[in-house]
Amino acid sequence: MEQHKIYPALVEWRDATNVSIGWHDGVEDHLDTRIQTIGFVIGEDEMNVVISHSLGDTGLSFDAFIIPKGCIINIYKIPVSEGGDGEDKAQI
Repeated sequence: MEQHKIYPALVEWRDATNVSIGWHDGVEDHLDTRIQTIGFVIGEDEMNVVISHSLGDTGLSFDAFIIPKGCIINIYKIPVSEGGDGEDKAQI
């Protein structure tokens, strides 16, 4: 996994879907399950993006979630700017 700048983002991606419970006649209209995950992109390589929902001031993250790049529709970076009180504030 490559080291890169950590940034907040909304990741839109397609997930695998289970369309049946037991016997069925065919595939239902559930083949395009789009998911939105928001958090911090903490790692990336040629195959995957790693996103965490929590990031500490030490740079450590909690609960990493790996999404295959082939499933990703888009990554929307969330801009962050310095607030007047010295705290970073997301401007969405």
